[in-house]
Amino acid sequence: MLLAGKQKYEVKNAMILGGSRIGQKTAMELGRKMNLKLLEIDKEKSLKLADSLQDTLVINGDGVIKNC
Repeated sequence: MLLAGKQKYEVKNAMILGGSRIGQKTAMELGRKMNLKLLEIDKEKSLKLADSLQDTLVINGDGVIKNC
């Protein structure tokens, strides 16, 4: 890292877009270690995710930026 001119730093915050199976597994692993937010567009799915992911803030919304 030093030779490449990069500094090592700790990541404290992360966001996952979508509550797919991969998003859920990632949230289960990382939620205990960092401040994690998960965005899910489907309201029913976001409610289920909020119940099952205790260490993750689940937000019902669309993570796509339009008209840029």
